[in-house]
Amino acid sequence: AARSAGGLNSGEVRANPGKLLKYSPPNSSANEMLLVGSLQAALGVMPFVALSDISYSCPQYSEIQQPSVSAGNFSIEEFDGTWYLVATNEPTIPSFCTCGVNEVKVHPESGTYEYYNRDTCFTQNTSLHIKGQLSPDPTTPGLLHENAAFFNHTIGTLVPNMIFSVQRDSTGTITTAFTYACLGMIPPLKFSFNVLSRSLHWKLAELQALVAAANQTTAGKLDVSAMRYNDETAYRSCGFVSKLAR
Repeated sequence: AARSAGGLNSGEVRANPGKLLKYSPPNSSANEMLLVGSLQAALGVMPFVALSDISYSCPQYSEIQQPSVSAGNFSIEEFDGTWYLVATNEPTIPSFCTCGVNEVKVHPESGTYEYYNRDTCFTQNTSLHIKGQLSPDPTTPGLLHENAAFFNHTIGTLVPNMIFSVQRDSTGTITTAFTYACLGMIPPLKFSFNVLSRSLHWKLAELQALVAAANQTTAGKLDVSAMRYNDETAYRSCGFVSKLAR
């Protein structure tokens, strides 16, 4: 997107040292990002080497936020717990890393959250700790900001990870969450679309249909290219037999 005289347009995001990435035009200079271990990255951004004047397009949360995650319909505490990464195009996860699992802890008292992402890469299990800040705005409970944490401390700028839609079962319990992260890296600049589920019981065609429906409801504003899927067969091959039996 083209620059405005005062910086970036409101539909853009610029990395900003030590601060959250916002959706209004910032006035400060570009930051430094450090890339760390692509084998262990998921749903967050690793910093990269010093870059000059980095900017990238990112949808405003208001453009993709669905009624299911509006104030009164969604509480961020519902995001706590175990989630299976059943569909993703996270660019920092190699294609040979599958069967992702996120163990999420939400800390509303401190306005923070964290999770461990675990993936199976060939026969090796990898793990990455992610920490972030909850939305301070009660009208946007799904607008999160996060980054990788090493020795329990985040490194670099917290970047947007947006819970833009959820699905519920007949009891009202959330079964599926859809997230979109804006990743500030070297060109080509990337985004991360993810489907998180409480269940492992998915067929490939069902997951593909979920992604297509989410893309339609957000009017094509999301990058859903190069999707990779973890269906029931994939999790079974990774040894999740006992969980599949539930």
